Amino acid sequence: MQQQSCNSIFVHCDDVPDFSGYTLVLPAVSIGNVPQLTVDLLISTLAPKRVGFLHDRALLPVFGCDAYSESGHNSTTSADVYMCEEKQLAIIQQRSPAIKSQRRHLADRMTEWITAANFGSVVLLTSSDANNSGDNTMLANSASLRYVGNQHQDITNNFAQFGWQPWAPVSSSAPYLMAEERARLEKQRVTGGGLTRSLYDACEEKTIPLVTLVSGRGAQWDFKGFV
Repeated sequence: MQQQSCNSIFVHCDDVPDFSGYTLVLPAVSIGNVPQLTVDLLISTLAPKRVGFLHDRALLPVFGCDAYSESGHNSTTSADVYMCEEKQLAIIQQRSPAIKSQRRHLADRMTEWITAANFGSVVLLTSSDANNSGDNTMLANSASLRYVGNQHQDITNNFAQFGWQPWAPVSSSAPYLMAEERARLEKQRVTGGGLTRSLYDACEEKTIPLVTLVSGRGAQWDFKGFV
């Protein structure tokens, strides 16, 4: 195991992987653990190679046996990093939450690595308390799966083509709010979303293309057409 650089959060296993242009998919440790279960399915389905892990003081330590193979020799840590060359995907499986007071620190460290590794875009999976959903979301016949993108419109357009709807928390749906205030609330009111807001803000400040997929009310993720 070697750290990519003395200041990098990423510790690689063998050679330094080339993530240029890759899409990074990662979960927020959030309500119901829906994002972690989603990443488990992605890893089990795509069988990507484990190429390293993230190490930082903000992550609570976890260490165990290989989570995906009874006979495997790999270990499981707080935040393992996988690489799927066929799909041009890098996948993080985060198994422990960030220390609450260190969330912004961790988000800054992660975005420094994302920028240095030249990732093309980031997809953040998160979940939220259904009590935080607006009327339109609660009454919708479709699964309660919504997205929030930053200023990079291209990445959010991809999800709009799947028929998914933008995230509309209860407070931001009030008609008297100005557009800027509504947009601010959209990224802030992901109740139970863990690192979501901190990472969203950090990516926005560093102009990293990011879309956040928000699950609530027992929604199921559907990556058909995406991977």
